[in-house]
Amino acid sequence: MAVAADGEHTGKTNRSSCGVGINPLISIFAHLIRSRSSRPREIHILYGTKADAEMDPHRILFLTRLMDLVAIEADPNVTLKLFLTGTGEEGRIEHGRMPNSTFANRMDKTVLVKAIDGYEDYAKDGAGRSTTLCYVCGHPAMTDEFVDFLSSQQGMNPERVLCEKWW
Repeated sequence: MAVAADGEHTGKTNRSSCGVGINPLISIFAHLIRSRSSRPREIHILYGTKADAEMDPHRILFLTRLMDLVAIEADPNVTLKLFLTGTGEEGRIEHGRMPNSTFANRMDKTVLVKAIDGYEDYAKDGAGRSTTLCYVCGHPAMTDEFVDFLSSQQGMNPERVLCEKWW
């Protein structure tokens, strides 16, 4: 979510995290929201974590803060997609206290591709991905898989796919 190593403030940022991997991303996201004039034009947060059948947003680490930050920005180019396991449900979750884009499944590679393309069909050939910056945080297996996958996508600059692993 922060400025890329080359100092570019343009393009898209994509954050993927699982569980406690949200810790470094919440601070970066909050900073970007406060820095409107220098933030990327698109920010897409993909957050995967375990929840129980009650699905209380206050019991999911930083979820209410993420929801507040997205609401404050009120920009369709700033999105939060939540992926929950352990809920006993399947597919899209329609729940009044959760983000509009909440799903009862793990994040998959299709979701990652849609996020790096800004949820637009035009990028099927990789156009527009060169300025996309991705941060992946979570457990090592997920982090390795997602970083390898994102780095290999047509038009992506592997130096703009960053990660932090939680052991």
